[in-house]
Amino acid sequence: MNFIARDTQHVLIPDRLQFTLMSSILGQPVVRYGIALTQAAMVAVVGVTFFTGIARLFALGLAVMALVMTPQMLKRAA
Repeated sequence: MNFIARDTQHVLIPDRLQFTLMSSILGQPVVRYGIALTQAAMVAVVGVTFFTGIARLFALGLAVMALVMTPQMLKRAA
């Protein structure tokens, strides 16, 4: 078995030892769009329930922006 020095302190680690990266839950599109849909639905419900006039339109605009932009940001975070 061969050993490889991995850092400056010369800790020996077997070269057969493989490190695997765990995949992120944010890598799945269903999760990203589900988070965005839930967030947008909450903002829309609050906007329609509590606001009137221009404030209601602003809240609905925020809900649409959340629905469009959140999956893109979560995809970059994954």
